[in-house]
Amino acid sequence: MPTRRTFLATAAAGVGATVIAPAAALAQSSRQDLPTARARALMSKFGMTYPVLQAPSGGQELAAAISNAGGIGAFALWRTSADVARQNVERMRTLTKKPFIVNYVLTFEPQSLGAALEAGAPIVQFSWGIPTAAMASEIQRAGARFGVQVATPDGARAAVDAGAAYLVAQGVEVLSLVAARENDAVSTGQTGEWFAQPAVRQKLSAALSAAITLMPAMTYGPSSCADGVNSRR
Repeated sequence: MPTRRTFLATAAAGVGATVIAPAAALAQSSRQDLPTARARALMSKFGMTYPVLQAPSGGQELAAAISNAGGIGAFALWRTSADVARQNVERMRTLTKKPFIVNYVLTFEPQSLGAALEAGAPIVQFSWGIPTAAMASEIQRAGARFGVQVATPDGARAAVDAGAAYLVAQGVEVLSLVAARENDAVSTGQTGEWFAQPAVRQKLSAALSAAITLMPAMTYGPSSCADGVNSRR
């Protein structure tokens, strides 16, 4: 005959199983297979093993290592001369035979874009604005593709209409500033002299302060763009 102690132990085990089992079943049923369908589309589009695109910082060695590992590495060219851009792209092509990204911030005119494309840059990524029709045509004529960092639905639509092969969703730490810049580009098509405006400089200062405050809690590393694939191109 069971004692009170064994009865309580058995009853507790039964209750625990009743409570825990549904939670485990729920977790199992809500688990999503990875990579997602959109990630697989991105990987197929660019010949990737992993749906990872690097943020354009860290230099060519890091970018090449990420491309060689199955993602897509990136490095910045937005303040380089045509000669330096050409040399950097040529060097990158000796470090990897895989796709890589060259980045341009449209606060500044991408004066070295033509040289980078002539040297064989396969992917161009723009941020802080929407590329003009002339930029998009130049990239397409070179047989390259481009992506755009966006902060608003209107910016996303404008980027896709311009011919973007993928989109990068801007983080919230500078969202209002990028959205303002993006809206300006969408409405006027201009990419220069934007930061000269006092109101914009005030927004930039506030945005940078917010970003610095968030930095200790941020995880640093490559940024995934898997859900921003434009399947039409």
